[in-house]
Amino acid sequence: MSQQNIHHGAPSLRELQRRMAAQILCADPRPPAPFGRWLAVPPGSRPSDRLAVYVDGYPARLHDALAEQFPAVMRLVGGARFHALVHRYLRAADLRSYNLNEAGAEMSAFLRADALGEERPFLADLADLEWAVVRAFHAADAPPLGTAQLAAIDPAALLAGAVRFQPSVAVRESPWPIHALWDARDAAPGAIDIDLAAGECVLVRRAGFAVACTPIDAGRAAALRALLAGEPLGDVAERADDPPAVIAWLGEWLGEGLVL
Repeated sequence: MSQQNIHHGAPSLRELQRRMAAQILCADPRPPAPFGRWLAVPPGSRPSDRLAVYVDGYPARLHDALAEQFPAVMRLVGGARFHALVHRYLRAADLRSYNLNEAGAEMSAFLRADALGEERPFLADLADLEWAVVRAFHAADAPPLGTAQLAAIDPAALLAGAVRFQPSVAVRESPWPIHALWDARDAAPGAIDIDLAAGECVLVRRAGFAVACTPIDAGRAAALRALLAGEPLGDVAERADDPPAVIAWLGEWLGEGLVL
Protein backbone atom coordinates (compact mmCIF):
# COMPACT_ATOMS: atom_id res chain seq x y z
CA MET A 1 0.00 0.00 0.00
CA SER A 2 1.60 3.28 -1.08
CA GLN A 3 1.89 6.33 1.09
CA GLN A 4 -0.56 8.16 -1.21
CA ASN A 5 -3.24 5.52 -0.62
CA ILE A 6 -3.07 5.61 3.18
CA HIS A 7 -6.22 7.25 4.51
CA HIS A 8 -5.86 9.87 7.19
CA GLY A 9 -8.23 7.87 9.36
CA ALA A 10 -6.19 4.67 9.21
CA PRO A 11 -6.03 2.73 12.49
CA SER A 12 -2.73 2.35 14.32
CA LEU A 13 -0.61 -0.76 13.89
CA ARG A 14 -1.61 -1.82 17.40
CA GLU A 15 -5.29 -1.51 16.51
CA LEU A 16 -4.78 -3.52 13.32
CA GLN A 17 -3.04 -6.24 15.33
CA ARG A 18 -5.86 -6.24 17.88
CA ARG A 19 -8.52 -6.57 15.17
CA MET A 20 -6.60 -9.33 13.41
CA ALA A 21 -6.19 -11.24 16.68
CA ALA A 22 -9.91 -10.88 17.36
CA GLN A 23 -10.72 -12.33 13.94
CA ILE A 24 -8.39 -15.29 14.49
CA LEU A 25 -9.59 -15.99 18.02
CA CYS A 26 -13.22 -15.82 16.92
CA ALA A 27 -12.43 -18.29 14.12
CA ASP A 28 -14.15 -16.09 11.55
CA PRO A 29 -11.95 -15.57 8.47
CA ARG A 30 -14.20 -12.86 7.03
CA PRO A 31 -12.71 -9.48 7.95
CA PRO A 32 -15.18 -6.65 8.50
CA ALA A 33 -15.05 -4.11 5.67
CA PRO A 34 -13.26 -1.39 7.72
CA PHE A 35 -10.61 -3.95 8.69
CA GLY A 36 -10.09 -5.67 5.33
CA ARG A 37 -9.30 -2.48 3.49
CA TRP A 38 -6.12 -2.06 5.56
CA LEU A 39 -4.71 -5.51 4.75
CA ALA A 40 -2.21 -5.59 1.89
CA VAL A 41 -2.38 -8.89 -0.01
CA PRO A 42 -0.71 -10.12 -3.23
CA PRO A 43 -2.51 -9.43 -6.51
CA GLY A 44 -5.32 -11.89 -7.13
CA SER A 45 -5.73 -12.69 -3.41
CA ARG A 46 -8.49 -11.73 -1.02
CA PRO A 47 -7.94 -10.64 2.61
CA SER A 48 -10.41 -13.29 3.80
CA ASP A 49 -8.44 -16.07 2.07
CA ARG A 50 -5.14 -14.92 3.56
CA LEU A 51 -6.63 -14.50 7.03
CA ALA A 52 -8.16 -18.00 6.88
CA VAL A 53 -4.63 -19.46 6.96
CA TYR A 54 -4.14 -18.00 10.43
CA VAL A 55 -7.67 -18.82 11.56
CA ASP A 56 -7.01 -22.49 10.78
CA GLY A 57 -3.33 -22.61 11.73
CA TYR A 58 -3.11 -20.80 15.06
CA PRO A 59 -5.65 -22.95 16.94
CA ALA A 60 -4.01 -26.09 15.53
CA ARG A 61 -0.57 -25.04 16.77
CA LEU A 62 -1.98 -24.07 20.14
CA HIS A 63 -3.82 -27.38 20.40
CA ASP A 64 -0.62 -29.32 19.70
CA ALA A 65 1.31 -27.29 22.27
CA LEU A 66 -1.34 -27.76 24.96
CA ALA A 67 -1.72 -31.47 24.21
CA GLU A 68 2.01 -31.84 24.84
CA GLN A 69 1.86 -29.79 28.04
CA PHE A 70 -1.28 -31.41 29.52
CA PRO A 71 -1.24 -35.07 28.44
CA ALA A 72 -2.92 -36.29 31.63
CA VAL A 73 -5.78 -33.81 31.31
CA MET A 74 -6.26 -34.78 27.67
CA ARG A 75 -6.08 -38.49 28.54
CA LEU A 76 -8.81 -38.13 31.16
CA VAL A 77 -11.27 -36.01 29.18
CA GLY A 78 -10.70 -37.51 25.73
CA GLY A 79 -9.50 -35.97 22.49
CA ALA A 80 -12.79 -34.40 21.39
CA ARG A 81 -13.50 -32.67 24.70
CA PHE A 82 -9.88 -31.53 24.99
CA HIS A 83 -10.14 -30.04 21.50
CA ALA A 84 -13.24 -28.10 22.56
CA LEU A 85 -11.49 -27.04 25.78
CA VAL A 86 -8.58 -25.62 23.79
CA HIS A 87 -10.93 -23.50 21.68
CA ARG A 88 -12.67 -22.11 24.77
CA TYR A 89 -9.30 -21.45 26.38
CA LEU A 90 -8.06 -19.73 23.23
CA ARG A 91 -10.93 -17.25 23.35
CA ALA A 92 -10.64 -16.54 27.07
CA ALA A 93 -6.93 -16.67 27.96
CA ASP A 94 -4.77 -13.56 27.92
CA LEU A 95 -1.90 -15.08 25.92
CA ARG A 96 0.82 -12.43 25.76
CA SER A 97 3.90 -14.53 24.97
CA TYR A 98 5.05 -15.39 21.46
CA ASN A 99 6.55 -18.59 22.88
CA LEU A 100 4.23 -21.61 22.65
CA ASN A 101 6.02 -23.04 25.68
CA GLU A 102 4.08 -20.41 27.67
CA ALA A 103 0.72 -21.29 26.13
CA GLY A 104 -0.58 -23.24 29.12
CA ALA A 105 0.19 -20.67 31.79
CA GLU A 106 -3.49 -19.95 32.48
CA MET A 107 -4.94 -23.42 31.95
CA SER A 108 -5.30 -24.31 35.62
CA ALA A 109 -7.05 -21.03 36.44
CA PHE A 110 -9.25 -21.38 33.36
CA LEU A 111 -10.37 -24.88 34.37
CA ARG A 112 -11.45 -23.64 37.80
CA ALA A 113 -14.13 -21.53 36.09
CA ASP A 114 -14.87 -23.75 33.07
CA ALA A 115 -17.81 -26.15 32.93
CA LEU A 116 -15.45 -29.07 32.36
CA GLY A 117 -13.56 -28.16 35.51
CA GLU A 118 -16.80 -27.96 37.46
CA GLU A 119 -17.77 -31.40 36.19
CA ARG A 120 -14.37 -32.84 37.09
CA PRO A 121 -13.00 -30.62 39.87
CA PHE A 122 -9.67 -32.45 40.05
CA LEU A 123 -8.70 -31.22 36.56
CA ALA A 124 -7.56 -27.76 37.70
CA ASP A 125 -5.11 -29.16 40.26
CA LEU A 126 -3.92 -31.78 37.77
CA ALA A 127 -3.31 -29.05 35.19
CA ASP A 128 -1.42 -27.07 37.83
CA LEU A 129 0.86 -30.08 38.42
CA GLU A 130 1.38 -30.56 34.70
CA TRP A 131 2.25 -26.89 34.31
CA ALA A 132 4.83 -27.26 37.11
CA VAL A 133 6.31 -30.15 35.10
CA VAL A 134 6.50 -27.92 32.00
CA ARG A 135 8.19 -25.14 33.97
CA ALA A 136 10.65 -27.58 35.51
CA PHE A 137 11.57 -28.98 32.10
CA HIS A 138 12.44 -25.53 30.77
CA ALA A 139 14.00 -24.14 33.96
CA ALA A 140 17.68 -23.23 34.10
CA ASP A 141 20.16 -25.28 36.10
CA ALA A 142 22.54 -23.75 38.64
CA PRO A 143 25.55 -25.24 40.44
CA PRO A 144 24.23 -26.95 43.60
CA LEU A 145 25.53 -26.18 47.05
CA GLY A 146 28.48 -28.45 47.80
CA THR A 147 29.36 -30.04 51.13
CA ALA A 148 32.44 -27.83 51.51
CA GLN A 149 30.36 -24.70 50.95
CA LEU A 150 27.78 -25.92 53.46
CA ALA A 151 30.45 -26.63 56.07
CA ALA A 152 31.70 -23.07 55.72
CA ILE A 153 28.32 -21.59 56.67
CA ASP A 154 27.89 -20.65 60.32
CA PRO A 155 25.07 -22.79 61.81
CA ALA A 156 23.34 -19.73 63.27
CA ALA A 157 23.47 -17.98 59.90
CA LEU A 158 22.15 -21.13 58.21
CA LEU A 159 19.12 -21.23 60.51
CA ALA A 160 18.48 -17.51 60.18
CA GLY A 161 18.76 -17.47 56.40
CA ALA A 162 16.60 -18.56 53.50
CA VAL A 163 17.29 -21.74 51.54
CA ARG A 164 17.67 -21.32 47.80
CA PHE A 165 16.53 -24.12 45.50
CA GLN A 166 17.06 -25.00 41.88
CA PRO A 167 14.62 -23.07 39.66
CA SER A 168 12.97 -26.35 38.65
CA VAL A 169 11.90 -27.24 42.20
CA ALA A 170 8.19 -26.90 43.00
CA VAL A 171 5.71 -28.48 45.36
CA ARG A 172 2.04 -29.09 44.64
CA GLU A 173 -0.62 -30.06 47.18
CA SER A 174 -4.16 -31.14 46.40
CA PRO A 175 -7.14 -32.90 47.98
CA TRP A 176 -7.13 -35.01 44.80
CA PRO A 177 -4.69 -37.78 43.83
CA ILE A 178 -2.89 -35.58 41.31
CA HIS A 179 0.26 -37.69 41.14
CA ALA A 180 -1.68 -40.88 40.48
CA LEU A 181 -3.73 -39.12 37.80
CA TRP A 182 -0.58 -37.68 36.21
CA ASP A 183 1.16 -41.04 36.37
CA ALA A 184 -1.76 -42.63 34.46
CA ARG A 185 -1.37 -40.30 31.47
CA ASP A 186 -0.12 -43.19 29.29
CA ALA A 187 -2.39 -45.87 30.74
CA ALA A 188 -4.43 -48.03 28.40
CA PRO A 189 -8.16 -47.33 28.07
CA GLY A 190 -10.04 -48.80 30.99
CA ALA A 191 -6.87 -49.29 33.02
CA ILE A 192 -7.27 -46.22 35.25
CA ASP A 193 -8.60 -47.15 38.69
CA ILE A 194 -7.79 -44.35 41.12
CA ASP A 195 -9.36 -43.46 44.45
CA LEU A 196 -10.29 -39.81 43.99
CA ALA A 197 -10.73 -39.34 47.74
CA ALA A 198 -6.99 -39.69 48.39
CA GLY A 199 -5.23 -36.30 48.29
CA GLU A 200 -1.56 -36.06 47.42
CA CYS A 201 1.44 -33.75 47.73
CA VAL A 202 4.05 -33.84 44.98
CA LEU A 203 7.66 -32.71 44.69
CA VAL A 204 8.56 -31.60 41.15
CA ARG A 205 12.15 -31.13 39.99
CA ARG A 206 14.29 -31.81 37.01
CA ALA A 207 16.55 -34.86 37.08
CA GLY A 208 19.03 -34.67 34.22
CA PHE A 209 17.09 -34.18 31.00
CA ALA A 210 13.83 -35.45 32.52
CA VAL A 211 11.41 -34.15 35.13
CA ALA A 212 10.79 -36.19 38.27
CA CYS A 213 7.52 -36.08 40.22
CA THR A 214 7.55 -37.75 43.61
CA PRO A 215 4.69 -38.05 46.14
CA ILE A 216 5.71 -36.65 49.52
CA ASP A 217 4.00 -36.44 52.89
CA ALA A 218 2.13 -33.33 54.03
CA GLY A 219 4.78 -32.30 56.59
CA ARG A 220 7.58 -32.38 54.05
CA ALA A 221 5.39 -30.50 51.55
CA ALA A 222 4.54 -27.78 54.08
CA ALA A 223 8.21 -27.29 54.98
CA LEU A 224 9.29 -27.17 51.36
CA ARG A 225 6.52 -24.73 50.45
CA ALA A 226 7.58 -22.40 53.26
CA LEU A 227 11.26 -22.60 52.30
CA LEU A 228 10.45 -21.93 48.65
CA ALA A 229 8.54 -18.85 49.81
CA GLY A 230 11.73 -17.57 51.46
CA GLU A 231 11.00 -18.26 55.12
CA PRO A 232 14.13 -18.74 57.27
CA LEU A 233 15.12 -22.35 57.88
CA GLY A 234 15.00 -21.92 61.66
CA ASP A 235 11.45 -20.57 61.58
CA VAL A 236 10.26 -23.42 59.38
CA ALA A 237 11.88 -26.02 61.63
CA GLU A 238 10.55 -24.42 64.82
CA ARG A 239 7.00 -24.41 63.46
CA ALA A 240 7.14 -28.03 62.30
CA ASP A 241 5.75 -30.91 64.36
CA ASP A 242 9.16 -32.58 64.12
CA PRO A 243 11.90 -29.90 63.87
CA PRO A 244 14.80 -32.36 63.40
CA ALA A 245 12.94 -33.85 60.44
CA VAL A 246 13.15 -30.52 58.59
CA ILE A 247 16.95 -30.57 58.94
CA ALA A 248 17.00 -34.17 57.75
CA TRP A 249 14.87 -33.27 54.71
CA LEU A 250 17.27 -30.43 53.94
CA GLY A 251 20.09 -32.97 53.97
CA GLU A 252 18.19 -35.11 51.46
CA TRP A 253 17.55 -32.13 49.17
CA LEU A 254 21.23 -31.19 49.41
CA GLY A 255 22.19 -34.73 48.45
CA GLU A 256 19.90 -34.55 45.40
CA GLY A 257 21.50 -31.28 44.27
CA LEU A 258 18.32 -29.27 44.75
CA VAL A 259 19.80 -26.63 47.06
CA LEU A 260 21.89 -23.71 45.81
